[in-house]
Amino acid sequence: MTKAKYPLFPEKIADQVGDLHTKFNYLDTPPTKERLGISDEVVGELSVEVNAVDSAYARTIDTDHRTKLDTIALHEAIGSAHELFRKYLEFYVARNKAATEGDFEALHVPMPGKSDPLPVPHHPPGLRHLTSSNMEVVAAFFNADTNADGKPEGAYGMETYYKLGGEEPTEIGELTERAMATASPLRLQFEFEDQMKVLYLAFRWVGTRGDYGSWTGIFKINVTR
Repeated sequence: MTKAKYPLFPEKIADQVGDLHTKFNYLDTPPTKERLGISDEVVGELSVEVNAVDSAYARTIDTDHRTKLDTIALHEAIGSAHELFRKYLEFYVARNKAATEGDFEALHVPMPGKSDPLPVPHHPPGLRHLTSSNMEVVAAFFNADTNADGKPEGAYGMETYYKLGGEEPTEIGELTERAMATASPLRLQFEFEDQMKVLYLAFRWVGTRGDYGSWTGIFKINVTR
C-alpha cells in the first residue's frame, strides 16, 4: 500500500503532540501570520486545541494515576485538534497563493502538482467484528473495498460518532460523541454505571488530507462487563 512520504500528521502519540506545537508555532510567527492572512482569532482557536491536547497528554504520562478514560480523552483531544488544523491548513496554505514552498514543507502539507494525490476513501469502512466486554466496546475494521485488513490508500484513520443510551437515533447528526483510531481496532471505554446501556455508533474514513468517506449505517451494541 502506498503511503504519503510526509503525512500531514505523524502516527505516534508523542510525535502528534510535538507536531501540533511545531505547526502552531510556525503559524503564530508574526511574519507568517501577516503573509498568509491568519487572524488572531484563528490563532486563538488553534491555541485552545493545543492546550487541550497538552492537558490530556499530561494526564496520560502520569503512569501511576492515569486511567483508560484519560487515554480516550487524549485521543479525542488530538482528533479535535487535527480536525481544526486540517481546516485552516487547507484554507491558509493549500489554497493560498501567498503560501511558499517552505510553508508546505514546514507544515507537511502536500503541494499541488508535486505528486499524484492519494485516492479519497469514498466507501465506508467494513467491520470484522463489533464486541463488548469489560466495559469496553471494540470495533475491528478493514478496507471493505478490497476486503483487506487495515485502511485504504488515502485514509488517515477511522472515525466514529456515537451516543450512549437514550432514544435510538435515526440519523448521524444525533450521535453526539466522537473518537478516532489510526489502526484497527477502535476501542471505547465506559464506566461500570454504563453496564447494559445501548451504544449507537456510525463509522467513516478520514483521509490524510482532511477529506471524509461515506458513513456506515448506525450500529448498536450493549455495553457489558
